[in-house]
Amino acid sequence: MNLYILKYNFIYYICNCPNNLIIPINDIQAVKYYKDNKLVKLYNKKYVADTQNINNGDNTNIPNKFPIIVRPKVNLYGMGKDAYFIKNYMNFNIPNKFFWCEVFKGNHISLDVFFNNNKIQHYIAFRGEQGKLFTFEYWEYLKNYKISKKIEKWIYKNVNSFCGIFNIELINDNIIECHLRMGDINYFQSEELTNSIISCYQNKKFKIPKLPQIYLLPIFVDKGKYIRLSEEEIFRYVRESNTYSYVLNYFIDPPPDKNSNPAGGDRICNFTITNLEKGFILRYYILKSLHSFF
Repeated sequence: MNLYILKYNFIYYICNCPNNLIIPINDIQAVKYYKDNKLVKLYNKKYVADTQNINNGDNTNIPNKFPIIVRPKVNLYGMGKDAYFIKNYMNFNIPNKFFWCEVFKGNHISLDVFFNNNKIQHYIAFRGEQGKLFTFEYWEYLKNYKISKKIEKWIYKNVNSFCGIFNIELINDNIIECHLRMGDINYFQSEELTNSIISCYQNKKFKIPKLPQIYLLPIFVDKGKYIRLSEEEIFRYVRESNTYSYVLNYFIDPPPDKNSNPAGGDRICNFTITNLEKGFILRYYILKSLHSFF
C-alpha cells in the first residue's frame, strides 16, 4: 500500500516527461493552456447539452417536466460543486451563470479518451455508483466498455482537432460534461500507462498496457464533520480491518475550505482497491472508528 503519487509528479518526475510538453492535470490548467483554442467552449455544460439536443435552459425557459438538475454552466473545480435539484415549478429559479437540464438515470461513466492523429486511439472507462447528493459510493474500472456510435460521432464532430487525453462524463449515454484533461487513469499508478499518455500528447503511436481490475473508494462524511486523517491513522485502519493486501494506494483529502466537495458530504480520503467487498469493510471500519469524533 502506497501513498497516491499526484499526476504532475508521476508524469514529470517518475516518467520524466519533457518539460516543454504541457499535459494539463486539472481543469484550471487546461482552460489556461487552451484559452485560445475553440475547444475551450466544451467547458460550458450548457453548450455540451445543446450539441446533443438535450432539454435544458436558463431562468427564461421554464421546463415542462420536473425534477430538473441545476448546475453552473462552467465548473473548474469538479465534485458536483454547487449542483442541486429542483423538484417542482414553485421552486423554479435559476441563478445567473447557471442552467437547468433534464435529469438522466442510468450508468454514470467517466471516460478518458486517447486522441491523436485525428483519431480515437483508445479509451478507459470507470462506472460510478451514485450516492446521496452528487457523492459516489465507488468507481469501478470497466475492462470491456465500448463506446456507442452516438458518442463516437459526437467526439469526431466536436473534439476532432484535439491531441492528448480528454475526459467526458456520461449518464445513460448522454454527455453531461467534458474536460480537456485526463480523469481517473492516474489511479492505476502505472509507469507504462503514463508513458502511453505522454506519447499520445506527442502525437506518437503507443500501446496501452494490460490494466488490473481496480475500484476507487471515497470516504465521505457529513458536512461540517471533516477530520484530517494522518498517514499513521490510515495504516492503522487498514491493518485493523484486515484489508491491507487489497489496498493499492490512498489519498488524504485537504480540508473543505481548500477543496471542492458535493452537496452530499465532504471527502476525507480515497482508496484504490482490488476487492470492492473488502473496500466496504474498510470504509465501515473507518467511519465507525471516527464516530466518537462526530
